[in-house]
Amino acid sequence: MNQGETSADAVQLRTQALWPQISAELSLPTDGVTFQRLRVNRRMQARRCAVMVRDTGGGAYLLRADYGGGGEAAFHKTLARHAAAEEGLRDVMGIGVPKILWQHPEKKIHLMEFIPGDTVFRELTAAELGLVSRAEVVSRAGRALAALHHCSRIGVRKFWPKAFLTRVSTAAAEVRAGVRKVQRPKRFLGLCAHLHRAGRAARGHPFQGAVEHGDMHMRNMLLSGDEVWIIDFANHSGIYPQRDIANFWLANGLSHLIAPEDEESTEAGFSLVAQADWVAFERGYGVQVSDDPVVRFFFAMRVFEAWIKQGNQPDGLTAEQVTRRTERLERVLRNLQASEA
Repeated sequence: MNQGETSADAVQLRTQALWPQISAELSLPTDGVTFQRLRVNRRMQARRCAVMVRDTGGGAYLLRADYGGGGEAAFHKTLARHAAAEEGLRDVMGIGVPKILWQHPEKKIHLMEFIPGDTVFRELTAAELGLVSRAEVVSRAGRALAALHHCSRIGVRKFWPKAFLTRVSTAAAEVRAGVRKVQRPKRFLGLCAHLHRAGRAARGHPFQGAVEHGDMHMRNMLLSGDEVWIIDFANHSGIYPQRDIANFWLANGLSHLIAPEDEESTEAGFSLVAQADWVAFERGYGVQVSDDPVVRFFFAMRVFEAWIKQGNQPDGLTAEQVTRRTERLERVLRNLQASEA
């Protein structure tokens, strides 16, 4: 057993020890319960834990704890955002957010309903094997995201990209000066130039603001029978639903885009999302978003943020792995630039 596994075991035992207090407060069974540790980011397993709890009455719950110092205020604001989304979607048929059943008044610990099911990510893998309809999965995801944004609306806003473009200009200047290292610096500077053009195209564009999910990707949507469940909120203040859409497609290592070997046989839509996927997603979302200038700007920003991270070799990636990821980003950039015409 390595040190990481030992730390994870210790964090799990610490988390399980909370159950007598929680169960007493909720009048749930204390004896005879079983605990199953779920996966968390391996970089965080020495401080975070997620445990599925099953009691003798057939109840299933998800107990999550983060013992890292700091961030308590933001954590509880995000949890309040989760609760607001749960309430907003409560009467929407087929779409939901797990209910929070208990939370520590000060620490980053909470208990919620456990929802069985597979992530959209896994369902799309099953679709590649012909086991389910890819279009149906993508359409259901689009409908769920639209429902979340609808219940989180804050009114019509106009888009002003200045704050984002300031970050882009700063990063570009640092690369030119040699104080920031990125993969393929000339291509990265081309991305920065593209972002300024995309920002001009989106400047002043009206959009329906909504509180974002904050970490929207295909592993944070669960399909459970006829229902879609949205989990793991990570925002309480951002108001750009377009950023959720960009993250949905460009997270998870760009694995949801057209693969190089399929480019000749698959019609590409905006940002190398298959055109058939855009049709299915927009059918579910209810609005054509792929040609929206604010959406397009946030797709480019998502590529920018991923490119910046590649320079730091995150998650213990080798230099070769980082290069391969950067090549994927370059493919997307070429598509974004071609879409300007």
